Amino acid sequence: MQHELASRAVASVVKVLANTGAAVEEVKNDYGEDLFVQTSWRGDVDRSRIWIQVKGRERVAARPRDGHRAIKVSRDHALRWATMGDTVVVVLWDVSRDVGWYVMPAQCLDAFEVLTSKEDFLNLRVPDENVFNERVIRRLTWRARIDHLNRRATTLYAQVQEGEDISGDEYLPFRQKQAHIGFEAVRFFGIMDEAGYTKEFDDRLRIAYRNISLADSEGEYSVEENFDQAVMLLTMATVEEVTEGEGLPWPLLGLVPGMIGTWYKRVYGSVEHWSSSGFPPEGY
Repeated sequence: MQHELASRAVASVVKVLANTGAAVEEVKNDYGEDLFVQTSWRGDVDRSRIWIQVKGRERVAARPRDGHRAIKVSRDHALRWATMGDTVVVVLWDVSRDVGWYVMPAQCLDAFEVLTSKEDFLNLRVPDENVFNERVIRRLTWRARIDHLNRRATTLYAQVQEGEDISGDEYLPFRQKQAHIGFEAVRFFGIMDEAGYTKEFDDRLRIAYRNISLADSEGEYSVEENFDQAVMLLTMATVEEVTEGEGLPWPLLGLVPGMIGTWYKRVYGSVEHWSSSGFPPEGY
């Protein structure tokens, strides 16, 4: 009976995932995850990966008293999920009503607390508003992409800080890796396409820059500072729009706008030249 219930719950979750175009593979070995989800973006397979554990119940309480449902998991699984590099999602599925809720263990578990806990089982609290549906899957997919990029950026920054005296040719590999991460990000968010930065982004950047410059009527900030602020704010807004509400964590938040600003200043020569000329730049 329990096996049949679990199978029905997994099948329902797979159906929701399939509606978003994700490729789903059922995990045969029981390491704690039921499904491996491989997503893609514009024909390219994502480097990020998503693992899903499905907990099926015949019927889940409709109105939890404290606004949270609970899923009991072993301490070993909790520790694994709290420390995994990939995105892990646990879904509680109501088989009779064909609806589910989700929780991301990495966001609600502290690895040290789990490691030092004397309990064999821990409760994952599942907020009532965390309904598992296609829109949520799209957001989780974007979160997985962003987290993957940010882990690479964090590792790169740590390597640079460890070798603060690196300069010249020794620093070149780090700059190349940094540029590659930034390039992936701007392609993901539609800021750049095969031909370069898009005219839509440039048009919006000019509006943002003009508005910020007008607001700085007393000239408190330099032309470059106003431009950098416009790039930062527009990047944040663009990412939120494309990802349906996700944002950029640090250091990715510093890397992406920095890369965009550097490109504009290098190609146009100056912010003044960019603001007074058209797009694309001459000879680009």
